[in-house]
Amino acid sequence: MSRLIAVAPSGGLDAAECLARAKASGADVRDEAGLATLADDLAALSADRGLVARVAERVLAAGGADATSGGYGAQALLLAPPGQRFVLRAAFWPGIGDAILADSGPAAFFYGVAHDHDFAFLTCGHSGPGYWSDEWEVPEPVAGVPGEAVALTPLGRHRLAPGDVRLYRAGRDVHAQAPPTSFSVSVNLLARDAATAWIGQYRYDTDRNCIAGELGGLPAALLLDLAVELGDGLDLAERFAARHRQPRMRVAAWRTLARVAPATLRPILAREEVAADRMLAAHARAILTDLDQLQGERVGQIL
Repeated sequence: MSRLIAVAPSGGLDAAECLARAKASGADVRDEAGLATLADDLAALSADRGLVARVAERVLAAGGADATSGGYGAQALLLAPPGQRFVLRAAFWPGIGDAILADSGPAAFFYGVAHDHDFAFLTCGHSGPGYWSDEWEVPEPVAGVPGEAVALTPLGRHRLAPGDVRLYRAGRDVHAQAPPTSFSVSVNLLARDAATAWIGQYRYDTDRNCIAGELGGLPAALLLDLAVELGDGLDLAERFAARHRQPRMRVAAWRTLARVAPATLRPILAREEVAADRMLAAHARAILTDLDQLQGERVGQIL
């Protein structure tokens, strides 16, 4: 589950300094112990109760598009321009009685949605009582096929209280957040990794212990679809489907071919290296099932 880290913040840090120290630390963002060493600095930054308000005021004074803050959205505010390896942001959590929650509904703030993350991060309770999280643990990497059985281990509920720092591991820690009793803010240090672009993020059905679907998608998959639909990208899709070094890109190419050239795809899915890879094999089975079902429906229509 997410790890509650005992912190001993000393002195004050601004966002730029916090990011600079994280970069200078040399911490391996793929290593839990390395990321945990940055918890004291995040706690020191979060202890500045005027931090988020100052950034918000600066953004508003600049007309809502302050380049020094990096941007904002309905639930998040970047606290400094993102670095190559780390991002600092504040996240907003409407309380159970807040009008914005009643007007927009819980789904607008991702409440009640069990999900993992495709990046590791530290989060610290900054203000307000803090949101609640129900948590589960994923024992091993998932293939990412909707309906895929996952042995989720339920780990109970906790609250991100002010000053608490928790570490979430990419692809291992699953949580579903619930509204705090009143409006709250958390401050997050997100770890960037070059491999993140190729890692999936998923929703989970915790009643059925399975993957409910993927969150977001692979941007390159959309470009591949565009190349095939609007240009001469079929050869590229076939090459990617056969031997792209990133499994998710291969699967994306499979789905493109399943739609436009299923006869070309079937021999690729039958290869030995596909059957030997757990993730690829799971996606291949799902795609073949869809193709067989579609073919059966077409035969039925002809008859």
